[in-house]
Amino acid sequence: PDEDKEKEKEMEEVKPDDNKEKEKEAEKTEEKDKEEEEEDEKENQKSKLLKDGDDK
Repeated sequence: PDEDKEKEKEMEEVKPDDNKEKEKEAEKTEEKDKEEEEEDEKENQKSKLLKDGDDK
């Protein structure tokens, strides 16, 4: 039981920095996702244009 309490204390001490790091990582990931989405949009528009061109 005492060991568990010690572990809990350690976890609590570690948490704040951990959360900041996770938030930073999340932000980076979100930015990447946005960039990738924009790229996908561009690709989709290109392929739509190509398809339209083929239809004519």
